[in-house]
Amino acid sequence: MKVFSISYLALIGSIVLVLIAGDVFTFLIAWEAMTLLCYLLVNTDYESNESRRASFLMLAMSEAATLAVVLAFLILANAAGSFNFFNIRIAASHLSAGFRWAVFLFSFWGFAVKVGLVPFNSWLPRAHPVAPANISAILSGVILNLGVYGILRVNLDLLPVQSIGPGLIVLITGAVSALVGILYATIENDLKKLLAHSSIENMGIVIAGIGAGFVFLASGKPALASIALIAALYHMINHSVYKSLLFLGAGTVDTNAGSRDLDRLGGLLKRMPWTGLFVLIGALSISAMPPFNGFVSEWLTLQSLLRSVELTSPGVKIAFVAAGAGLAL
Repeated sequence: MKVFSISYLALIGSIVLVLIAGDVFTFLIAWEAMTLLCYLLVNTDYESNESRRASFLMLAMSEAATLAVVLAFLILANAAGSFNFFNIRIAASHLSAGFRWAVFLFSFWGFAVKVGLVPFNSWLPRAHPVAPANISAILSGVILNLGVYGILRVNLDLLPVQSIGPGLIVLITGAVSALVGILYATIENDLKKLLAHSSIENMGIVIAGIGAGFVFLASGKPALASIALIAALYHMINHSVYKSLLFLGAGTVDTNAGSRDLDRLGGLLKRMPWTGLFVLIGALSISAMPPFNGFVSEWLTLQSLLRSVELTSPGVKIAFVAAGAGLAL
């Protein structure tokens, strides 16, 4: 318990350090510490083979992703002659189109692993069932968001996207992730695995909104870009709240009922009225039922996608329509 508590507090510290880092070294050190601490906390039940395999898969995928992020930062730092974010931000504007694409691809796909986007989502439904409920809440409510932060920090702050191509990649990846995540969730009987697939779906919605913002920004539509990004970040915050609530509820159910199999659980509302009430609130929110917060952010995201009518390229409009249809489904 002492080791768990120390690791838990250290994880919170590493998360804060990632957000306040002002240079590449500090960011990567904090990012690596966060990754290793997540591995230790997910592997709390280290005597279980399932726990060891799931946590190692998460660690291996995270380390491979970190290498991609390091390459993106090295390109930026080489152009700036400095590892300081302020200097990188100033010098990055002079990068050629080829280096811009390299930075985007390395950073997006590197951080996409932490977000749990398709096709790098396999660690999420394996890690959540073996992790303690409070760690699952942090994984979905905080750690996934750090991947979104990394994408935005590089591609909106240090080296803002200037062409439509990167935005379309982000948009389509998000829409596919949302669709795949919810399809897997609908056939899952394990409560925590279902919530893990739901996290993939919700982060896909967030990323789709960010992709739309990137496209609008590159198309000279700053107002529409702002609306899309606000909708995406609002949904990210909403997801953090109700998914943390649902994972804590799932942990309570698992502890009291001794099972997470939805086919074997029933009548819990009478035995656990308070847990049932709060899980119901979380379920209605995540289902985007009005007037709960999930409805507002998902509706705003869909509305921002519909504003693609103001774009000129037919191909881009078709991509937006396909993404919007996927999210609506």
